[in-house]
Amino acid sequence: MLYDELIDTHNDAILNYSLTQVQQDEEAAIWLTILAFEKLWLQMEANNLPADIPTWLRHEVDDLLR
Repeated sequence: MLYDELIDTHNDAILNYSLTQVQQDEEAAIWLTILAFEKLWLQMEANNLPADIPTWLRHEVDDLLR
């Protein structure tokens, strides 16, 4: 699966999840989403795709907030 397809497929769900995690701060949610997808790109380069991409992305958002 191409990276652009992953973004198209999962962007809305991860952005909505990010919004709930940062109390509807849209700018923060956008940055969290971008960073989570950047980390996915690095994961793809180093290894293979995670088995459960939506869960992996949500976990990355949570990690970024710690």
